[in-house]
Amino acid sequence: MCPDSIFESREKVSCECILIEEHKMTVINFIDANPSATVVEVTEHLLKRFNDLKVSRSTIYNFMRGECNLSLKKADFHSIERNSQSKIEE
Repeated sequence: MCPDSIFESREKVSCECILIEEHKMTVINFIDANPSATVVEVTEHLLKRFNDLKVSRSTIYNFMRGECNLSLKKADFHSIERNSQSKIEE
């Protein structure tokens, strides 16, 4: 940052990761058993397994992407009507 700046500089806050190797293995094992699991389901599974854990879905998402190297796909749902004969003929 420029020393003549009118803005105050913020100190970087270092925070320890609250998710440890045991959590990582739990996430990976859960995803292996449930490949179509959502971040919400993974979060709920972790919170049930580790009662004292306080963690948000965004933390779990970042953990899954960064630490576990898991890729996530967004589900894309289509109505049943989409494949009906009348819609196809339109």
